[in-house]
Order: sequence, then structure tokens, then C-alpha cells
Amino acid sequence: MKVRYRRLAGCLAVVLCCATSVAGQSVDSQSAAEADWLRYVPGDAGFYVELRDLHGIRQQFRRLGIWRTVRELSEKDARRTTTQPWQRRTRELLGLNADAAVSLLLGRRAALIASNSARWQDGVVMVELPKASRLAPLLRLWQARPQPNEGLVQRYVLRGGITLAVLDRTLVLGPVGDPEGLWSRMVLLMSGRRGPSLHGRAEFAGLRSRLSRSDTGLLYAVWPEGEPTAFEGCDRLVVGISVEPEGILCELRGSRRTGAEESSCFGDSLLGALPVDTVAVWAGSYDFSALVPSGKLVIGSRKDSLIPVFLSAFTNWRGGAKNMLSQMGPRWAVIVGTDQSASSSAAPVVPAVTALVEAKDGQGIVDRLDQVIGTLSTIIAMVAIPSNERRPVNIAVARTDIEDVDLHSIELGSVLAQRTGLSFLAGVRPCWAFFDGCVALSTSRSHVEEIVRAARGKVPQLAGSEETARLLPSTFGDEVVAEWGALRGGRVSAMFGSWLRHMRHRHPETMQRTWWQSWAAERLAQRGRLGLGLGSAPQGERGPVVREVEPLSPAAGNVWIGDVVVGAAGRRLPETDAAREVARRYRSRGSSRVFEMEVLRDGKSLKLKIPVQPRVQFNLGDFDPVQALRDMTTLSRRTETVAVWRFAQGPNRYDARIEIRWNHGRGTDR
Repeated sequence: MKVRYRRLAGCLAVVLCCATSVAGQSVDSQSAAEADWLRYVPGDAGFYVELRDLHGIRQQFRRLGIWRTVRELSEKDARRTTTQPWQRRTRELLGLNADAAVSLLLGRRAALIASNSARWQDGVVMVELPKASRLAPLLRLWQARPQPNEGLVQRYVLRGGITLAVLDRTLVLGPVGDPEGLWSRMVLLMSGRRGPSLHGRAEFAGLRSRLSRSDTGLLYAVWPEGEPTAFEGCDRLVVGISVEPEGILCELRGSRRTGAEESSCFGDSLLGALPVDTVAVWAGSYDFSALVPSGKLVIGSRKDSLIPVFLSAFTNWRGGAKNMLSQMGPRWAVIVGTDQSASSSAAPVVPAVTALVEAKDGQGIVDRLDQVIGTLSTIIAMVAIPSNERRPVNIAVARTDIEDVDLHSIELGSVLAQRTGLSFLAGVRPCWAFFDGCVALSTSRSHVEEIVRAARGKVPQLAGSEETARLLPSTFGDEVVAEWGALRGGRVSAMFGSWLRHMRHRHPETMQRTWWQSWAAERLAQRGRLGLGLGSAPQGERGPVVREVEPLSPAAGNVWIGDVVVGAAGRRLPETDAAREVARRYRSRGSSRVFEMEVLRDGKSLKLKIPVQPRVQFNLGDFDPVQALRDMTTLSRRTETVAVWRFAQGPNRYDARIEIRWNHGRGTDR
């Protein structure tokens, strides 16, 4: 799934932690119950999230065997922060652990209300008790001190300073001191005082009316103009959530201040003809020519990345009178499968990634790729081989005919295997081709072969499988689908499981968290290197001499072999341990994006300003890829499919649908 959907996932995680609904009732009856609470919410609230029947959702997740994994992931995320929001300190403040809070307090219906999504920790929690008789034991547990009532609303202060308002079976808990006055304003609305409420906001009502259903939950978020964290550029977003035995459905309806008309993504004729064993797909449209306005590359990237080099090679090629990137798009698709040439029963499943992009001059692009990828592969091979073993490298482009399609590929697997120490990568063959109006660029020749054969009807297709045919863009009839994505949970689980088995049998040391923490620390140190090899100072000089400059490092192109370093970070170097002092000052650069050095070159003093990345401190305490793989394997095993549709409804609208369907195999909850 694309990166921007992580923001929505974060919001939904808050939903699962803080709220509840009763699945199975009609939309009308749910809306009536929902409206009562919305009348209690001040109209300027910028964040509202509600779920019903969290107790039932917990039971469903337990049957699927994923409840404990979901809870552990939530607890792990909570441990990463030094201070915990009061809503998560249930044991300390309310005397209830997480499970008890669901059973006694949050299980029927709950909501979280805040001024905006970034300040939810100062927000208010609203819950509905299943029985009024449960209130008295809770008040005793919380050591509640009565305060003057506000009309029919009873008010209390709980131990720790938490505030509580009670109206029949509805409870509203607020933070200590009520810093934003949200709890106090809700109390007034609950007591019958007039005032603007979220229920009466036209902007909210307009978005909510576009939902077809919201049986289980509702999310509403508002972002101020220019807010960088705004989801998909929306100023307002409503999400309707429905949890059923078959899975979870989310509808997203948003409004944008600005936008552009969008093209449709590839249709069923291409997407439905992909191989049936495809693991995941994402398709959409993009103006590739916008990457290089006025001929200047605008993609941000690390200095040591080959991506700018690769794209610059495209921008420097002219097809007719136009730039190469202007010949591509707008429709594209990224397909994830398996690399059959690299995978075997004795090796883990190696993923293969293929991009398909519409192209006007596809054959010209492929011919250019022969030159660009051939050159870059030679560079990669040279960098991958240690300097003391380097020798002339010439990797040739090979051509293969598959179903009258000319596939171009290059043998890069052996270099990757040598570089990484992973022998199963030896079969990897990057590939590119032009067919059916699209340029294909892939990590695997065997994957492109499979895609071509599926397109020609020689192997089973997605459209021919009952499981996947219902996910295709045409599912929604005449609605224009701007983006579409699908993921097959069982295939993802099988891939991750194969990695775990390979590590356990072939590299058992990697099953330990400490091994990965040591590995990550070493890689971070390498990526943060200045890239200089310094030797002893030459006779008569006070500073160390540059003996080696690492390719693609910050120093490359700035410092020359033979330079004598006499100063660093704006200060002269000491007479002793000067080389070590250069490294120490570089590690101490902090947030600076420039590292200054003074060198003597051919007898002349030069002051260099080397562009660098700020030094980032990483906490590797929770870094545990093995546990992450186990969690993902557990979750994906119980997920049959995840599908996303985003519709082109006009420049100022955002409309999307996310569907998760469960695989109801036997659960294994621990």
C-alpha cells in the first residue's frame, strides 16, 4: 500500500484503541443513535473517532488468531514514547488493564474527541455503559469525588485529576485540567445548553451524507490550510467503518481546497490479464514530464543514490523534440510477484517487482535502457567488489524472445550475491521490454516472462480467479477508478514464512534481536561515513593525506586523492591524531548540512564546503525485524485480500474505498 495511507492507518489504530459499535443493525437505526453523541460534540472539534462493539471485534480477532498480535503491536508503539497520553494509562489512572477496559468500559461504544488529530492526547473519551448498574462500582474503583451537577449531568473528579461527566449510561472522561476546555463545553451541550455542535456542521454533514454505510465506526478529521500531515491534501475527511464476519470495509470521503483533474488507471483489460499468482498490485496515473520542469531534475534523493543518475540519463536523451520522460505515462502499474529463477525449495521466496508504464515511443525507451542500465550495472559491479579485488567489469545486455516480445535483461545476480552474501540472489536478472503499449522495467526476467504469457492467455489470469476477479476496477461499474491496489494475504504470508524458515535453518544467528541491532548499527555507521581514507602526514606537512575517496560518498567529487587535510569543521587540526580528529568532528556535525574542510592541494590552501546529511540518532532498542516478520506473517495469514479503490470524482473531492477480507482458516491466537 502506498506511503500516504500510513496516516490513515495511524488514525484507524487510534480507533481500535479507543472506541466501539454494534455490527448488523440497519444504517438508519445506527445513524439515529450516532446523532445523539454528535450533538454533544462541540462544532469546532477537529477530530472525532468512534467505534461500537469493540468487545465483539476483539472476539472476532481472537477467532482469527490475530488479537494478541494486534494488542502487542499497539503496546510496542506505546512504549516508543517517553510520556504516555492519559487515554493509554488505563491501569494507572482507572485501575483497569487493557482487556478489562474493553470488557467494562469501551466494549459497547466509545469515541475519542479532540481539537485536532495532532492533539488527541489532550482529547476527551466518551463511552456508553451496557448497564447503568455498572456505574457505582466504577465510581468506587476510581475514588470519584462528586462535584456540582450541571443540569442532569453529574460531574466528578477521579483519582489522578481525571474529570468525569455522567448522563444516564453515557460517560465523558477528560484530561487533567481540561487544557482546551473541550470537556467543559461537552458538559454544557449534554446538559441541554444551546451551542454549535458537530451534528449541526454543514461541512461534516455533507461529507457524511456521501457514505453508503458506517455500521461500526466513524472517523472525522480536519486539517488547517497548509498542514503538511493532511491526508491526501484534504482539509476535511470522513471515514465510515463497517466490521463484518467476512472482513472490514472503510469508505473515505474528503474535501480538498485545490486539486487537479485525474486520469483513470489501467482497466481490466490489462490488470485482469496479470498472472493469477500475483502477490500485490498498485496502479494509477502520473504526469512523468513534471519530474523535469525546464530540464532540471526535481526528485529529492540522497547524494549517494543512483536514482538521480538513472533519471538524469533519461532527461538527457531526446526522442524527437521531447524529453524521454514526456514519452511515458500517464498510466502505470507496479506488480509484485515471485522470482521463479531465484526461488527454490531450498531457498526463500524472492520477490519480483515489475513496473508497467504507458509509453509513446516504447522501443526508443528500451533502446536507451540498454545503454543506461548496462552502464549502471557495470558501476554497481565495480562498487560491489572490494577495492583490492577489483578488475575490469563488462556486463552485457542479453535478449530473449517470449511470445514475440523482445525481453532485454542483464546478469546482475552474481554481483548482488557477492555484495550481500546471500547466495539465493545469484539468479536475479533485471529485465526491461516493450509490449502492448507499455514499457516494463523489472527486477526479474522470469517475472516479465510470466506477465507476457498471462497477457497472451497462456497462463491463468487474475480475471479468471473468483477470489481476485471481484477486486478489479470494473467492480464499481461506471465509476472512474483513478488508483487501484490489491494484496493477497496468503501469498504475502508464504513469502515472509519462507524468509523465517531460511533464516532459522541457514543463518540461526539472525533469529536474535541483538544480531540485527549490531547489523543496523554497523550499516548506519557506514552510511554516515564521510568517505575518506586518510594516511600519515607527508614529510613537512601537519595534516593527514587523502589516500582514498569512496565512490558515492559525500566526499566524492569534493576531496581529491593527495589532498592534505589541515582543518575540519572550521578549526585547524591538532598535531597528533589528526585523522581521528577529522572523523570525530564529522560525527559531531549535529543537524548541519555542510561539513567544512580546509585542504592543501598542489600547494594551495582550499576551503571546501561538503554537502552532507544531518547526523541522526537512532534508538535501536526496539529494532527487531524477526519479530516484525512474525507479526506480518500472522496478520497476513488471516487476510485473504486487501483492496483499495480511489475514484476520480473531481479536483476538490476525495473518494476511496478500502476492503479487507478475512481468511477464516483455523486461528492460532497465543
